[in-house]
Amino acid sequence: MDGSDSAFGGQLTSTFFDESWIPKCSPLQGRYLLRLQNAFLRDAYAALSPGGSVIINLGGRVPVSLVKEMFVAAGYQYQELFAMLKVQLQPEWVLGGYARAEKKYHVVFDLYRFDAARKKFEVLLRDKNISTLELKKILKPFHVSATEGLKRLVYGHERIGHIVQVIRGVKKPAISHGRF
Repeated sequence: MDGSDSAFGGQLTSTFFDESWIPKCSPLQGRYLLRLQNAFLRDAYAALSPGGSVIINLGGRVPVSLVKEMFVAAGYQYQELFAMLKVQLQPEWVLGGYARAEKKYHVVFDLYRFDAARKKFEVLLRDKNISTLELKKILKPFHVSATEGLKRLVYGHERIGHIVQVIRGVKKPAISHGRF
């Protein structure tokens, strides 16, 4: 049995999901394809004690301020643990999906000309203490949208990269309005 008769039959990637299963999120989070991350943060919140943590490995293709806002709105303190530039795996599939989202939602995802950036900033990019915001500033000359990145991949055989972040969300203690 190949699973073609299941709800997920015919899906080519593990990132498929039925949007009707996901709770509502802000329109901007939806446009930047953060529905699943938002749902995870909100679902995990109920299972955590104050001070408990969640960890998300997130591609830094979206505005950092939007990610921070998502964590705070879900009741967490945002802590970036690690950020680095990495080459995009399965670029034909991934860049195509992001390029379609750029066109559909009128947003731009942050991708980078990987080899050019690595060649210029190889030593700096190995620094374990560079934040995503700092990386985005450093990498700005190599920035491409997903649409441009896909063209560079297909026509120029250029490798495209993105920032990856490891983010910790710490559940904030409930605010007490009672008397002590």
